[in-house]
Amino acid sequence: LHLFEPHAPYAPPEPFRSEYAGREYDGEIAAADAVIGEFVRFLKEKNLYDDTTIIFLSDHGEGLGDHGESQHGIFLYRESIRVPLVLKLPGSKKGGTRVATPVGLIDVFPTVAQIVGADPPKSLVGRSLLAIADGERPDRRIFSETMYPRIHLGLSDLVSLADATHHFIDAPSP
Repeated sequence: LHLFEPHAPYAPPEPFRSEYAGREYDGEIAAADAVIGEFVRFLKEKNLYDDTTIIFLSDHGEGLGDHGESQHGIFLYRESIRVPLVLKLPGSKKGGTRVATPVGLIDVFPTVAQIVGADPPKSLVGRSLLAIADGERPDRRIFSETMYPRIHLGLSDLVSLADATHHFIDAPSP
């Protein structure tokens, strides 16, 4: 299941448009939440939920005015790069487990491979989230980059490296 919203321009459908008037981003989140809720209800009604793996994630966050960025793509502050990543396993195994180790979207493929019993390529940089949930604590740094400022605004590319406690952004000025 892929949902594109919330994405700019923010225009939630009714009844969320009226309920969240003036807070359209929140309205889009509420609309997406309702769709996900219907999907989970469907899985439960069809007795599929318990055997289903669900991975809930986002491709990016939004600036929402922080650091002067209303959307995303120009900067690499945490509000743009730190996204939800929630894994629901069959039988709700490991339910309620939280990890402090930095993880990334690159970890989704090896996780799915482990769940279905496949071996991911040895050269793969990502780690299975299951191994991390079981206590593996890799020394992780999460790399992010944006080329949007150069391609669309004639500014510089940006790269960042974040771990559990620090976040370095390589930019033209400190």
